Amino acid sequence: MACAVIVACGKGKRMYPYTEKWHKACLPVCNIPIIERMVLQLRELGIKDIRVVADGKIEQIKHCLRKYKISYFEAPHTTGTADAALVALNGYKRAAVVLCSDIVIDNSSLRNMLTKTNCTSVLLRPAVENEQISFGAKVVEDKVTAIYGQPRKSYADSVIAGVYHLSPAALQYLKTNPGRMLKVPVGGMPPEQSVIEQSLQTFCEDGNEVIAVNAVEFAVDVNFPWDLLKANQLAAGELLKVVNATVETKKIHSSAVIEGRVRLGKNSRIGRNVVIQGDVWIGDNTVIDYGAIIEGNCVIGSNCLIKNNCLICSDTIIGDFNKIGFCAQVSGMTLDNVCIVHHSEIYALIGSHVDIGAGTMMGTLRFDDKQSLAQAGEYANCSYIGDYTRCGVSNVFYPGVVVGCNCALGPGAIIKSNVESNSLILVEQQQVKKYWGPEKYGW
Repeated sequence: MACAVIVACGKGKRMYPYTEKWHKACLPVCNIPIIERMVLQLRELGIKDIRVVADGKIEQIKHCLRKYKISYFEAPHTTGTADAALVALNGYKRAAVVLCSDIVIDNSSLRNMLTKTNCTSVLLRPAVENEQISFGAKVVEDKVTAIYGQPRKSYADSVIAGVYHLSPAALQYLKTNPGRMLKVPVGGMPPEQSVIEQSLQTFCEDGNEVIAVNAVEFAVDVNFPWDLLKANQLAAGELLKVVNATVETKKIHSSAVIEGRVRLGKNSRIGRNVVIQGDVWIGDNTVIDYGAIIEGNCVIGSNCLIKNNCLICSDTIIGDFNKIGFCAQVSGMTLDNVCIVHHSEIYALIGSHVDIGAGTMMGTLRFDDKQSLAQAGEYANCSYIGDYTRCGVSNVFYPGVVVGCNCALGPGAIIKSNVESNSLILVEQQQVKKYWGPEKYGW
């Protein structure tokens, strides 16, 4: 069986503010780090030789993967994916699977890639409407005939999804990479990076065969915060497919209404008057109680307390150690150690250790019906809150605003535009003080 190289290089600046504290590969998908999820998929498919190459924050990756036998390679001076992969493949002469560490794919797609053991292949997915493609492929009869950087729509009909099966012959082309993508449109301005896509393009030009493997369900390249939301939503759907319809009834109060399949973790329970309206995955040591409502396709982490007539909307991912209380409505995604209480209405990607003050409101519809972050598609009007930020009582967020890490937003603040990390926002209130008494009412 081939070895697998996970390339975890790059600064991940487009994932601001979440990569200020996290290596992008360590951000969670259904409460499992992206890179750990990838390792589990590879191990399930029989690959034991797993190598990780990183150029920064490798200590976070080692922490996430501390339970597994992994070979690590530090490569602070690599210039691209081809260069980075070679660091981990020095002297290796058999076939290898190379994966970008920020790719979230379904199990079937990866399985299909690994069945192509005697050839060179690349995982592809369809382009999304109005998507700016980084690397695209032209496919004829399941064969890749050309690979382009930043292609126009007429050039490429599929998107390179960041997973490559390289034969021993194809591995040699990593060593002769020209240092930038050569096949680009006029004025394409490729950066000086040794990308695997150019090695494969040269491989094709020299008359070699590259097999196109289409993603079965999904392949999400997590470049932007809204990509993380999409990846979690799709991975939750895959996770919930395997949930058994039967649940240990002694963990569910007789007054609870269960209208979907529920996976209930160890020592977790569902209490009085809870309503579950669809399929839900619940971690360990979590309590859902006192009239909480949970819609479908949700994943709730471990050690959470969710109660007192709160609402968890459909397609929402709740991290570990979350507390969601009285009449809070939550949609989107939270990381670990988030607290949301008291009449809050939240539609956001919320970083770890964030406190949402009572009465916090996040707008989802603009008065002009436009999208604040047009490139984010269905997540355009979602708010994005960085790690270790505190929201004051009655904060109001305009649709699509981004708040950095380590921020404090004072009571009553209206967040109309982005807030950079390490900011304190206070509202100055002007008061008018005059005499008032009974005679003002005619006494």
